[in-house]
Amino acid sequence: MQPLSLFIVTIVQWLADLSRSYGIAIIVFSVMIKLALLPLTFYGMRWQERFKIYFKKAKDEIAALETTNQARRDDQILDIYQANGINFTNQCKALLPLLIQIPLLVAFYRTAITWEALEGETFLWIRDLSVVDNLFALGMTLPWLGSSFNLLPFALFTVNASEVFLFREEPLRAKSFSLPVIFFFLFYPFPAACMIFWVTLNVAHVFERWYFVAVIQKRGKTGAA
Repeated sequence: MQPLSLFIVTIVQWLADLSRSYGIAIIVFSVMIKLALLPLTFYGMRWQERFKIYFKKAKDEIAALETTNQARRDDQILDIYQANGINFTNQCKALLPLLIQIPLLVAFYRTAITWEALEGETFLWIRDLSVVDNLFALGMTLPWLGSSFNLLPFALFTVNASEVFLFREEPLRAKSFSLPVIFFFLFYPFPAACMIFWVTLNVAHVFERWYFVAVIQKRGKTGAA
């Protein structure tokens, strides 16, 4: 994790020297990361679509099983999963974009809370990038949420919820909507620098998802036809 943190500090500091703003530097760094990971992101999205097809086919085959012997049924289900490529490796391929971003988020968080250069740095309404963005005081202290109204977690929630409504199938939307809610509470007390990083990544991901659905998938279906 230390080499990754050093990489983050080096690039963000270089961008901050150019832009004279750590906020802008973090946004540009986030976009650079997304562009660098774009091939792997689309690779993971393709596997997500394949995995949906594999899983639906396996689900239909399992529903058609007629045996009443539980042990025999379990063996048949395992055979169906294996025949349809439902295994840990393919699940990891489908989750590749998320698996790549988690270490980056952890490294950025560890960097932000210890990097003295961010202390007192302002950006837009944010008075200090090393702490929560604190748009205004609540006048009370709430468990986990603290005593301030932080705008960036609401921005993150809006972006994540938009992705659910735009790209998730209607039967799965209610279940998928739980993730934006969890992220909202999980990241609410995070420093503003981390939130700028994560919000920018998620905004970029919405555009990636749109391009994949509107262009790459459509082109694939047209080619198949």
